[in-house]
Amino acid sequence: DHDDEEEHENDQTYHSITPKELSIVLAQQNAVLVDVHIPEQEHLPKTDLFIPYNAIGDNLNKLPGKEAPIVLYCRSGGMSRAAAYILAEHGYTNVYDLVGGKNAYDAWLRDTAIEQ
Repeated sequence: DHDDEEEHENDQTYHSITPKELSIVLAQQNAVLVDVHIPEQEHLPKTDLFIPYNAIGDNLNKLPGKEAPIVLYCRSGGMSRAAAYILAEHGYTNVYDLVGGKNAYDAWLRDTAIEQ
């Protein structure tokens, strides 16, 4: 039964990534960074794409291959989590969701600057 096969394929999941981990990924320049927040916000530096989270399933052609690392973020984490789930459902295996979104990243940057 074809429907049963689909159930098993949907065991794919996505990964959570912290602001500090994201800074390392960005330094290595080996992931595509996608802002999925609506309405469109001021993007993080090095953002590659803006795709509204609720339209990500219709914009798969803009993304790299299903094995390529893709980092999603929004403002506070909810929209990117939803988008990450959608990509995982579509068979993307290397999806990362920025926990806490741009707010958390900006706060981490401020804290890091204070420490230095």
